[in-house]
Amino acid sequence: MTKETQFEPAYSYLHEICENLHIDFRYIEDIYIETGDFVKIEFMGTISKLELIRCLVKKLLSSLYSFPERETFQLCFVINEVCTNIIIHSYKTEIGKIVINMHKDGNLFEIKIKDSGKYGKMFYPELFTRFDLNYAVSIRKTNGFGVMLVNRIMDEVKYESFEGFDCNIIYMTKKLNGFNI
Repeated sequence: MTKETQFEPAYSYLHEICENLHIDFRYIEDIYIETGDFVKIEFMGTISKLELIRCLVKKLLSSLYSFPERETFQLCFVINEVCTNIIIHSYKTEIGKIVINMHKDGNLFEIKIKDSGKYGKMFYPELFTRFDLNYAVSIRKTNGFGVMLVNRIMDEVKYESFEGFDCNIIYMTKKLNGFNI
């Protein structure tokens, strides 16, 4: 059984999105999707793929989990922000794999995003100072604003870095009864 037939709904969404965005299907050959009790999306992390991944995540959140538009937007933002940071700050000019896992467990929605590969730069959140919006505006600094929003949207955010394995994993949890910023 091929991955297209095994996970037909997710791949049909992907093909539909490619048509809407006028993207050649060959462009998505490196994207792997699993659906079931959890959703897993693997792709080679490039900025050019982010729009496609955003659209796919949006479609999966609204169709598989039936999330309302606002919650879908917030979770898509969170996933996009983390993936963008991985691509820009960890991989820089190289390309590495990104794995997104999503799982709804009763009242909790869990997201795990992992970067990997020899180009991954280790992330140490304890070295990352809290974002001060007033200070940032005064010096026109924007770095850290997205991470601050991710922390506000999600109820729990944890980072793990594995130096010997060259990967970072971010775990995020959202209580489904309390979506707001």
